[in-house]
Amino acid sequence: MSKSRLLLIGFFIGITIDLFEYSPGIHASACVLLAFIRPYLVSLLAARSNMDEDEIREISIREISLPWFITYASVLIFIHHLAVFLLEAWTGKLVWLSLQKAFFSTIFTLVLLIIVQYLFFTSRKK
Repeated sequence: MSKSRLLLIGFFIGITIDLFEYSPGIHASACVLLAFIRPYLVSLLAARSNMDEDEIREISIREISLPWFITYASVLIFIHHLAVFLLEAWTGKLVWLSLQKAFFSTIFTLVLLIIVQYLFFTSRKK
């Protein structure tokens, strides 16, 4: 998928959340940031695990290894949560609190994501 298409998808997902949350572009900003970082993170993780990026059709626990998925998801979830909490706080005084909230929210979200992955997604590997 092209980078510009990924950025547009990220923006529209974020702005949709903002419409329901009545937040002025906070989620749109965080989702565009994730869409920007994602290709670089996939390249980095694929290179570290000796995988070819083209082999990765879908990023799910059943398609790639559990440690790879946890690393990928936790980095992106943490960046998203940190961006949202920092933009909500809008002050440098609350950086430590935003880091704490992002850390604990990442753990909670990651656990839920892993549970959902195992319950609802099946493997396409043959």
